[in-house]
Amino acid sequence: MPRIFKGFTLVFIITAGFLGCSTSEQITAESEESSGIFPGWYIQSGFSADSLSFHSFATAVSSDSIIAMANAELQARVNLESYIATKLESVREQLEDKGSDIATDTDFIITLRNAHNEVQENAVPGNKSAAKEESYYRGFYQVSISRSELQNLMRSGFDGKGRYWEAISDAPMFAQ
Repeated sequence: MPRIFKGFTLVFIITAGFLGCSTSEQITAESEESSGIFPGWYIQSGFSADSLSFHSFATAVSSDSIIAMANAELQARVNLESYIATKLESVREQLEDKGSDIATDTDFIITLRNAHNEVQENAVPGNKSAAKEESYYRGFYQVSISRSELQNLMRSGFDGKGRYWEAISDAPMFAQ
């Protein structure tokens, strides 16, 4: 849990650094090009996946457009990690249903849950914008992680536990 907090803190500090260098006018101008309040690239369900990557989308509101986008980015990163965690738990359950004794091993479960902790920090920013609504701004943000990067993160999380990695590495979610 402290690792997640450190990640949020790092992202917040970086975002705060950009606040001094950015203006809300540029971001607002970008959002005016899209139709309606939601940009065309934004997926309201919050998640999508294709053959190469997993994507997460989030929105947040603030009186400042930059802060709205920074908060949306933080939420998108949290959502992506949560989505990946859910997918990995599904893979573990499938292994358990197939009778794998590894899938119920406490050490395997802990290793699996710890292995995806780096998703938030390694997610790559994508589309972003902000739009003014009445007296506040709504920020929109997309982050993504490629299937190959996720596989590399997971492999490093299973370092020294080759038997565990073998059990999960052929999961369809890593296929490209």
